[in-house]
Amino acid sequence: MTLRKIRLRYYPLSLLGLAAVGLGVFYAINPYWFGIMLGQFSIFAPGAVARTTMEMQPLLSPGGKFTTALGWGNFTTSFYLAPIAILILIYLTIKHGSAEKNLLVVWSLIIFLAMIGQRRFAYYFVVNAALLSGYLSWQFLRLIFSKSRGLGPAITYVNTALAIIIIFFVVFFPNIKPAMAIAQQARFAPSDAWVSSLTWLKENSPEPFGDASFYYEIYEPPPPDEDYDYPDSAYGVTAWWDYGYWIMRIAHRIPNSNPGGLGRVPTAQFFLSQNEDFARQSIPELNPAYLIIDYPTTITKFFAIATYAGMDKNQFYSVYHLPQENKLVPVTLFYPEYYRSLVVRLYNFDGKAVTPEGSTVISWEERMSREDVSLK
Repeated sequence: MTLRKIRLRYYPLSLLGLAAVGLGVFYAINPYWFGIMLGQFSIFAPGAVARTTMEMQPLLSPGGKFTTALGWGNFTTSFYLAPIAILILIYLTIKHGSAEKNLLVVWSLIIFLAMIGQRRFAYYFVVNAALLSGYLSWQFLRLIFSKSRGLGPAITYVNTALAIIIIFFVVFFPNIKPAMAIAQQARFAPSDAWVSSLTWLKENSPEPFGDASFYYEIYEPPPPDEDYDYPDSAYGVTAWWDYGYWIMRIAHRIPNSNPGGLGRVPTAQFFLSQNEDFARQSIPELNPAYLIIDYPTTITKFFAIATYAGMDKNQFYSVYHLPQENKLVPVTLFYPEYYRSLVVRLYNFDGKAVTPEGSTVISWEERMSREDVSLK
């Protein structure tokens, strides 16, 4: 295009044209893999099941409402400085051209968009945020220094020192306290109760493969068309999938579900069993010898279990607003189906039969709030 003296503005159009032709050829050769490839863009619009996983929620609307709290929590001021730096880089690239800047712009835009689609990609954008914040800080210093040079050495030094102070308080200072807080705690690590329970399980349950050293052996995968042949001594440990890797690493036992994705639906259906007959139907698939249930499984993660089981959480509980002191206070009320579910019967009532001494009658009406939200 340079040799033919074609205007640079046609360069991105030519790239889009080549991409369209390439996609068309790809679709003609193998429509199946073409569909799988395009399906990867679903990360920008995760479905209801995917959104039950915290890190797969959109960064700017984790609860369905727009918020920049997560962006600030991950990056503080860099969350706002990085996009400014990207815009400056785009401008300089268009005006002057630079292969290095092109690489940084494309890399940063892709990771930034992926992060907006799912908050877990903030792990990767942290590198870009650091580079972009540093680049913007340097551009600010360079601008101040160049504008001050004609005013004399003293003014140049004073302005440069003030610029450094501004950068410190804008870029670095807001990160000091969050960095200290993160260094002082291990977030998302197993609690003492989980560690003690899994240690007990390791020391007091039979070895699923007959030998404790099996855990450290090199895995030999079966042929492509065959499943792994578990020994008769193997059994499962049923817990919600969040804890699957803890069970593997600490207890050296086989979880029925784990963050890899397998086993979530049957585990959810098993936990929500409303009677013993349905629970027994799930046992052959899970083959559980032990169940581990904690407080979040029955409360904060219950909605995720219902979603994976193909059920609506409103079948088990709902939020009502009670008038108190001229305010509407949200209150969660649990329905009989919640208390009849296997996971609640085991955790809340130790698996024992309970006869309720009374029941609550709810009289409610639906109204619209000032924010045009339906309230019960």
